[in-house]
Amino acid sequence: MPKYRYKAKDWMGKMVKGELELGTEKSVIESLRASGLIPLGVQIKSENMMAEVWRKISGRISGKMISNFTRQLATMMTAGLPMTDALALLKNQQEDGSSLYIILEKILADVRGGMSLGTSMEKYVSIFGEAYVASVSAGEEAGVLEEILSKLATNLENENEFQGKVKGAMIYPTIVIVGMLVVMVIMMIFVIPKLTSLYADFGTAKMPAITQGLMTVSNWMAKLWFLFPILFLLPTIILKIGAKNPVFNLKKDKFFLRLPIAGKLSQM
Repeated sequence: MPKYRYKAKDWMGKMVKGELELGTEKSVIESLRASGLIPLGVQIKSENMMAEVWRKISGRISGKMISNFTRQLATMMTAGLPMTDALALLKNQQEDGSSLYIILEKILADVRGGMSLGTSMEKYVSIFGEAYVASVSAGEEAGVLEEILSKLATNLENENEFQGKVKGAMIYPTIVIVGMLVVMVIMMIFVIPKLTSLYADFGTAKMPAITQGLMTVSNWMAKLWFLFPILFLLPTIILKIGAKNPVFNLKKDKFFLRLPIAGKLSQM
């Protein structure tokens, strides 16, 4: 289905911009009018592959963005604002074309079409999380959605605060470890091979086993240096592919939970 960009005004005269994925321009206009909006202009959106790729790279939705969205939605709905109006306001606060903007636009269209908020969010469970979506669905069924959203916002804010403290505490050790690794690689690939030629002038003098082993490793690293980027990227590729396998995820989580320090931090 093609996407259409539209400009419209609400009943208060405020300008509203967005996108709808419908079959024809006439369908978009009818949908806007059914939502209480006055259409001013509708244009089909041209596909731009490079823009889509850039949006996926730069438009990652962070946990802080989700917590802010949840807090604002809870506050608006507690104040008596209808869900559709609250979602429309939050959508218009986002940068036009950003990932969160597009998701909120689709959720808003689903809710205006009669779908529940939890059911619509199930399409984006990878963004919001299974527990989040299940809590929203349960809150809607029990009629306490505002309270559930408020509690979810508090939990997400506490989680983001804790993660920020952990990341802040890990910056210095990470810089030190990375610096040590860079120095080690430079020594093994560039410095030690020159010392090897110096030791070769000693003739038949036997070197200690540790020195011989160090030179062997240095020689191996100097010849196979091009494999290091692959070795660094390989774990990321394995984790990304394995994330689709529940058994792999279970074993991965068990492994991380058994780690001395990181395991205890992940349980907090």
